[in-house]
Amino acid sequence: MNALRSKLRRLARLFIHFRNIASNAGREIKGCDEIFRTETIFLLDEAVANMTQDSESGEIKSGLKTELCSLILEICNSIYLTFSLKLEKQKVLEIMEFQQGLKLY
Repeated sequence: MNALRSKLRRLARLFIHFRNIASNAGREIKGCDEIFRTETIFLLDEAVANMTQDSESGEIKSGLKTELCSLILEICNSIYLTFSLKLEKQKVLEIMEFQQGLKLY
């Protein structure tokens, strides 16, 4: 249970960074699902970079970055499975496209 809470807290922090970056870029974010869209992948990348950069030394916290990337992929897999079970083909294709873009990014 603690692992789940930790993941949810980390996702919430990522969303806050993501929303702030999007706001600075002039883009309105309506929900957490917008993290998992191909058209916002550059904002997600910047949010991960902001979260993983040490504020004092400027060094990247590689362990945290790995954990965030793992969390994002884990959530993508859950979303994919959920939409597959609901037979929502368009949303399955969208999340597959995001996963492919994430691997390339």
